[in-house]
Amino acid sequence: MDSIQAARFMDSIHRLYLNEVNFIIDHIENTYISGRRGMSDEEWNRRVAIVRDKAVHANNRWEYVYACRYLNLLKDDAHFKFPDDGMFNRWGYFQEDDYLFPLWVQTWKDGSVYNVKDYKGIIPRFAQILSINGRSAKEMALMNRAIGSGEEANAMAMMNAKYETDPAYWPNFANFLFMEGIRAPFEVVYIRPDNNRQDTVILGNISREDKYRQFKKSGDKRKVKSEIGFGKKPIVYENLGDGIGVLSINSFWGKRWSSMLLFGKDWRYKRLLRRAMRRIDRDNIKDLIIDVSLNGGGMTENVYYTLNYFTDKPIDINAKYRVIDEGREKLQMNIERSPHIKESDRERLIEYIGTLKDGTVFCTDTVCDLQYVPDHPKHGFRGNVYVLTGPLTYSASQMFARYCQTLGIGLTAGQHCGGYTEISTGNTAKITLPRLSLLEFEVPFGVTRICKEDDPYDYPPVDIPIDHPFEEWLKRENHSLDRLIGMIRNGTAAASASGPASPK
Repeated sequence: MDSIQAARFMDSIHRLYLNEVNFIIDHIENTYISGRRGMSDEEWNRRVAIVRDKAVHANNRWEYVYACRYLNLLKDDAHFKFPDDGMFNRWGYFQEDDYLFPLWVQTWKDGSVYNVKDYKGIIPRFAQILSINGRSAKEMALMNRAIGSGEEANAMAMMNAKYETDPAYWPNFANFLFMEGIRAPFEVVYIRPDNNRQDTVILGNISREDKYRQFKKSGDKRKVKSEIGFGKKPIVYENLGDGIGVLSINSFWGKRWSSMLLFGKDWRYKRLLRRAMRRIDRDNIKDLIIDVSLNGGGMTENVYYTLNYFTDKPIDINAKYRVIDEGREKLQMNIERSPHIKESDRERLIEYIGTLKDGTVFCTDTVCDLQYVPDHPKHGFRGNVYVLTGPLTYSASQMFARYCQTLGIGLTAGQHCGGYTEISTGNTAKITLPRLSLLEFEVPFGVTRICKEDDPYDYPPVDIPIDHPFEEWLKRENHSLDRLIGMIRNGTAAASASGPASPK
């Protein structure tokens, strides 16, 4: 092709890209249950303009796929997984011999970037990275967080605890540089941690395969697994003496695939919890800390089962759905299988959903009252409860923490959860994309609201705020549990509560 034909060809390709991006944007705004996630018109339009600009400047299919990650600017919801964090590897967009930035870094709240490990052994640990090839490291890190999966607090926590450590995940700093086309040699300006002097160094690259091999060989992979709940046992109980116990619920899922795949049930979680609650009763625990600070979620059925042990009150279930043609049958099937809906209400809900027009939003409490009624298991606990949370507390574990507050079970402590108070349920409708048909575009159509008075797009409140200081964060430590234990021992925990609630 001559230059004019080539220009026309690329213009036609860019129009196809833009049409597909507009198709996706339309579904985010009008099919997704949370729509704009509380964004103002001005902010929404600003972000839409960024996404469209990235699409029309993509010069090939790979650049277009990389540009799709900017669609996360419009979502702020880790349940909305397009493009999901494993997509690039499943479809071969990342290769083992890709060459990457050779640093493992972590990003502080304000976007400041600090070195965890230089795989070339040049830049010291804890050094602050100021710029790479003339571009501000802080600005790039903030954009990378904005296009990461999930609300900002959870995106930061996941990137530092999981995504940043593994070059196979796309929401990390090295892959941000890779997908932005920033290549070696890397001119890195940084501040030395020992004398605060500014230095500049030229770094070469490292292959994705070699970076991951060193990550595993050094033992870092094993260490990092302990920084997220999914790498730990689902339920761990410890008696600290003096009537204080810690029940760590690291996942609301027992992590056994066989029963889930064959029967859709999770018997292991219930078995582990029964065992722990029996020991708590036997140990005569008076003050119980339920640590869900590393819990990324799990099955809502297990949330209600756990609440069984801590309350006699019926638990209201308030769900909101957007009924779309692609998800109508799945929604009806979920209601059919729900163990928390009376038979008469189940039939009425299913029939009602069948009559609604495509795109209709409704709340279940406008049709019938849904409740979970505790069945008073043995070894129930009625002492003082403190629920420890943090930015990695997400989805089902966030539901649990907020229920504990609203039902008067106990106080939350630590840092606020990673998600907004309106929590996606994980119900998604699969929508086929015009061009990227291999990619899974699954749009969430349901949310749960624990407390109707909550601002749906705000983070849930914390009764006993416990700071996570920068010095601890820099060393990849968090001693919030130790601080809470100290407050309980010296009798200041309940007195430190910021709200009117208090443990029973």
